[in-house]
Amino acid sequence: MATEPRYVVNEPKVAFESFENELVLVNLENGSYYTIDNTGAYVWGLVANGLTVAEAAARAAQRFTGDPAKIVAGVASFVAELDREGLIREDHTRTVQHDSDAAGLALPFEAPKLVKYTDMEQLLLLDPVHEVDETGWPNLPPEQPG
Repeated sequence: MATEPRYVVNEPKVAFESFENELVLVNLENGSYYTIDNTGAYVWGLVANGLTVAEAAARAAQRFTGDPAKIVAGVASFVAELDREGLIREDHTRTVQHDSDAAGLALPFEAPKLVKYTDMEQLLLLDPVHEVDETGWPNLPPEQPG
């Protein structure tokens, strides 16, 4: 019987920082950055700390009000999107590292949203350690004929 996967942050390819109820994530491999707020930030914390999709959905159902089927579907869809974007990766050795939190806060469930930005891809893909010369950083590499 296969067990449901647990995930970890896809480090070092992904960096993230929390600002109150919002997360900013950067995929250093593709140069995209993302924001997650409210429900998504909560679910990110659960999944990134080792809960399976089913466990995260059950925890979200305790914290938020709404149709349990919509909560399960919203969490599953969100985690699948995080995985597609390369922000998390499966880790079959992972154990749960998330403490119980306040349940039953009666907040309405809103489907988690991952907002993707690609406007800074070129800048984020520059390697400041190796791309710096006497003119400083950032320096775009010379255009290759193609």
